[in-house]
Amino acid sequence: MDRFVTVSRKGLGEQLLAATMWEIPFEIFLQAVHADAYLRAVTRQQKAW
Repeated sequence: MDRFVTVSRKGLGEQLLAATMWEIPFEIFLQAVHADAYLRAVTRQQKAW
């Protein structure tokens, strides 16, 4: 995310280019996994493997 924010002054084109780098999708995936884990912890759901 830091690359996306860093180039925010450059414009939308540069932001989209920065968002296509592999770190952004991976970081979004990690945030989704953490959010799911927190939600399951709060609602006391167990993950079935």
